Amino acid sequence: MKVFWCSKCQVPVINETKCKCGNETRYMTTDIRPVFPEEKHLMYKITKDKLFIEGPVWAAKGFKYFVGERFEAVSLNSLVPIINEKEIVNYLNNLDLNDEYLEFNKNIQKFVEVNSKHLHVIEFAAMDFIKNAVKQYPSNLPVVSFSGGKDSTVVSHLVRRALSNPSILHLFGDTTLEFPFTYKYIERFRRDNPRTPFFTSRSNHNFMDLCQKMGPPSRVMSWCCTVFKTGPLNNTINNFAKGKNLLTFYGIRGSESVTRRDYQKVEFNNFDFIKNSEITSSPKIAKQKVTSPIFDWYDVEVWLYILSHNVDFNDGYRLGFSRVGCWCCPNNSKWSMVLASIYMPEQYKQWNDFLINFAKRIGKKDAELYVATGKWKARQGGAGLDNRQIHVEAKPCIDEEFSRTFTLTKPINDELYEYFKPFGKVSKELGRKLLNEVVIIDKKTNKQILKLQGKAGTYNLKVVAINPSNYRLLSQRIDCQLRKFQSCIGCLGCVSICPNGAISYVDGTYRIIENKCLGEKCLACINPWRGGCLMSKVLAVKRGV
Repeated sequence: MKVFWCSKCQVPVINETKCKCGNETRYMTTDIRPVFPEEKHLMYKITKDKLFIEGPVWAAKGFKYFVGERFEAVSLNSLVPIINEKEIVNYLNNLDLNDEYLEFNKNIQKFVEVNSKHLHVIEFAAMDFIKNAVKQYPSNLPVVSFSGGKDSTVVSHLVRRALSNPSILHLFGDTTLEFPFTYKYIERFRRDNPRTPFFTSRSNHNFMDLCQKMGPPSRVMSWCCTVFKTGPLNNTINNFAKGKNLLTFYGIRGSESVTRRDYQKVEFNNFDFIKNSEITSSPKIAKQKVTSPIFDWYDVEVWLYILSHNVDFNDGYRLGFSRVGCWCCPNNSKWSMVLASIYMPEQYKQWNDFLINFAKRIGKKDAELYVATGKWKARQGGAGLDNRQIHVEAKPCIDEEFSRTFTLTKPINDELYEYFKPFGKVSKELGRKLLNEVVIIDKKTNKQILKLQGKAGTYNLKVVAINPSNYRLLSQRIDCQLRKFQSCIGCLGCVSICPNGAISYVDGTYRIIENKCLGEKCLACINPWRGGCLMSKVLAVKRGV
C-alpha cells in the first residue's frame, strides 16, 4: 500500500502517482486516516499550532500528522507533561464545529471522488468473497461479530449488502469495559437497523473484583478476553444456535499489528482468525467457521468505505482514538490512555489508582513509576498474589501401585467428579461405599480405569489408576482436572473449547454432559492452557519476574 498526496485536490490518493484531476502526486506514507475536527482542535490546544485548524489534516501511524503541505512528527513524551485535562475539556465543550464540519465534509467528498475507482475494486472483491463463503457453507448460519469498532462496522455493512439481507444476525460481546461512546454507538446501530437481530453477551463477573484476585490483564496474560468475551459469547451462541454451526464474519485486519499480519504465515491452530482467502474453524468457540472479508484492507481503505457510503461510526474516532476496544486494555497505546484521562477522567482515575495500589501490593518499590512507564502491561505470572489453589499436592501410596493421595485446597463435593467425565463414565454405584469410592469406567471396554476415594467435605483424595498404558501422561491429565476443580471461577473458557457443547457452567457449578463428551477421542478441555486451567496460567509464578 502506498498513499500519495494531491496538492491540487488537497487529499490523499491511494496507489496512484497521478490524481484523477490529472495532477502529479507525491508520496506520503503507507497508510493514513482522516483527522476529524474534534481531534484537530485537541492537537491545536496541545501544540498551539494553528495549522491544525486551518486546513485538512490526515494522520499516519506514529503520531505523524500531515498538516496542509507540512509533515509533522508529534512526540508523546513532549506532549503528555503539558496536558491540562480540565482545560482541554472545557475548551472542546465550548466549540461550535458546524462550519468546520462543512469544510471537512467538502474535503472528504473530494477524497471519496478521487479514490472511487479503488473503492469499487476492493468492496466488490470483499462482497464476492462473502457470497462465496455462504455458498461454501450453506448449512451454516451467517453471523457478524460486531464490536462497535470501524472494522466490524464495515464488515456488517458489506455482509448485509452482499447477501441483500438486513436480517443477518449480529453478536456483540459486551466486555463491560467498552468506551462510553461505544455503548452510544451500539444504541444508534440498533435503532437505525431495526430489522437486524442483535444479541449481546455479557459476563457475570466484575472486572475489578477479578483484577484484585488475578492481577490486571497484561499483554502476556490477557485473561480478560476469555472471561469477558469468548466465554460469554459462546454461552450466547449455544442459547440461540441450538446446535447449528455458524459462519462468522469478523473485522480483523492484517495491517493492524505485526501479530495479525503473521496470521497468514502460521498454522491456524494458534490463532483466532486468518486471512480472507481462507475460512477455518475457531479454536476458541466451538461449531464456528470464521473469516474476515477485509483482512487485507488498510485504515485508509476502511475510512474510504465508511465515508463513501455515509456509514455511521463510533464517535471515539472523532476524538482521536485509533482503536475502540476495551478502554483500559494493556495493548492500548500510551496516547489512548491520555485521551481516556481527558474524556473519561473518573474511570481513568479509578483504574490508575488501582494499578498503583496493586503495584504496591506485589512489592514494587516505585509503584507510581511502575504504572506511569507502562511496566504493568508486561507483567507475567502471579507473583505477590494468592495462588495456592493452582498447586496440586500429591504423595504416592506405598500400599497400592499407580496411586496417589492428594491434599486439595477445596473440599470434596459432587462437582469434583464432573472433572473426571472426560476419562470415562462416572459410577458411584460400583464404588465401595465404606471407602467413599467412585469408579471411572472406560466407555469402550466397560472396564474400570480409575478409582477415586474421598469423603465429601474433606480435603484428602486418593486416586488409583488401574493398569494404565501411560501412567505419566494420565497423571498429568488428572493434575490438570484437579487444578480446575480447585481454581474454577466460571471463566467459561472450558465451555468455549468443547467442540460438542458438553460442558456448561450453571449456577456456579461446572457440569459435563456424559453422552455428549467424546472422552479419549477429544480431551480438548483437559489442557487448553498451561496447567489445565486459565487460572493456573495466570497465577503461576515465573522465575525472574
